[in-house]
Amino acid sequence: MAFEVGYDKFTAHIPNHSARLLFFSCQAFDPKFIHFEDALRKNIRQYNAVKEFENPSDELLHKWGIYCGLNN
Repeated sequence: MAFEVGYDKFTAHIPNHSARLLFFSCQAFDPKFIHFEDALRKNIRQYNAVKEFENPSDELLHKWGIYCGLNN
């Protein structure tokens, strides 16, 4: 019963929380998330909730490529 109540509260609030996209964008800085083989996780445009990633500079794109291992 307690699980069902907790789960209902979770599904009502967490999936619609305004900070959810920011949370997923912050995962970009955690190697256990970015070094997966999923190529979409390596696309910097997927993390546009981070203001600096909306229009990345050439330098940032270069560093992103190194960080994600795209030059291998």
